[in-house]
Amino acid sequence: MQLSIYFNEIKNACNCGYYYVNINIMAGGRPTKYEKKFCETVIEVGSYGGWLSEMAEACDVARSTMDEWAANYPEFSEALTRAKQKAQAWFEREGREGLKAERFNAPLWQKQMSARHRNEYSEKQIIDNISSDGTMTPRFVVQAPDANK
Repeated sequence: MQLSIYFNEIKNACNCGYYYVNINIMAGGRPTKYEKKFCETVIEVGSYGGWLSEMAEACDVARSTMDEWAANYPEFSEALTRAKQKAQAWFEREGREGLKAERFNAPLWQKQMSARHRNEYSEKQIIDNISSDGTMTPRFVVQAPDANK
């Protein structure tokens, strides 16, 4: 949240008579635990495949706190995005190397990938209830109420 305050105590200080000050205020008055070093922390955890809960634990905060930090601190948002990308790359590398391994639990790897990276690794089914010729297209008739009643 940002609060803008105008001061007009000192006239002609900026040829307009006003100072403009931006003050960042944390909701609830509690100071944030955020430190820039957490950017490096989440990237490091992601680099060995760690995911959101592990990243939050490494920063000693709740996952929801990381979401707030990502919303309020652009550098943390970028670091969290990079950390997720590094975690995905780690899992993809493990899967690729597993193809050559004598023993590899492919179903477990697939489950991990579909749970962590839904947009790229989930098996999606799209059910279209509308036929190409329009015969199965739902039709609704809406009648306006009679104004004379």
